[in-house]
Amino acid sequence: MQRNTFETILGAGVLVSAIGFGTLLYKSNVSTSTDTYPLFANFDRVDGIRKGSEVKTAGITVGKVTESALDPKTYLARIKIELDKSIQLPSDSSLEITQEGLFGKRYLSLTLGSDDHIIAPNGNISFTQAGADLMQLLNKFMFSQKPEEDDRHSQNNQNATTPNTTTPAHANDVP
Repeated sequence: MQRNTFETILGAGVLVSAIGFGTLLYKSNVSTSTDTYPLFANFDRVDGIRKGSEVKTAGITVGKVTESALDPKTYLARIKIELDKSIQLPSDSSLEITQEGLFGKRYLSLTLGSDDHIIAPNGNISFTQAGADLMQLLNKFMFSQKPEEDDRHSQNNQNATTPNTTTPAHANDVP
C-alpha cells in the first residue's frame, strides 16, 4: 500500500512538471508583443525558411518570419517578417538566407544599409539573396572536370608509364 502511494505522488509530480515545461515552451513561441511591424521580401527560393524562422542582424534576433507564399504574378517566394520597432530599416538594407554552421538551421540575416530613407511598415526589402544550396555546390565540385580533360589526363599517364623504345636519329651517328 505504501508503494502505491509513493508511485501516485511521483507520477503526479512528473505530470505537473511536464505541464509546466509545455506551458513554458508554448509561451516562448507565442509572441504577445505588439512592438513589431511587418515587412515583405521576395526570394528566388527559400529552402529551410518557414514560419517562425529567426531574422538576425549582427547575430542578434530582431524579428521572425510570419508568412511565406508563392507570388502568383512573379513566381517568387514572398516572405513576411515581423521586425522589432526599435530597428529603423534604411531602404538600401539587404536580407540574405544563411545558416548556422555547415548543417545548422537556416535564418534570415539582415544587413542594415546607410540610406536616409527608411522602409515604412508593410514595405518591401528590395535587396535579397537566397542561400547557397549545399547539394548543388557539391555536385558542381564533383562533376566540374570536363570529359575532354579526363581523356588528355589518361593519355598523359599512358605516355609516362610506357617506355620510349625508339632510338633518336643522332644516337647512331658517330663523329
